[in-house]
Amino acid sequence: MLLLGLALALVISAASTLDSTLSSAAKQLVVDMELCRPSAGSGRLAMAL
Repeated sequence: MLLLGLALALVISAASTLDSTLSSAAKQLVVDMELCRPSAGSGRLAMAL
């Protein structure tokens, strides 16, 4: 049971790290590099790519 809890904690941590990486990359593309108009839709599109 302890091993399952540890595995779950590691998966949650990895997902959080990936989310932070994708949102930072999307911000850099949309806001910092000004590739398109800043909006929620533009950010979602950048994260999908």
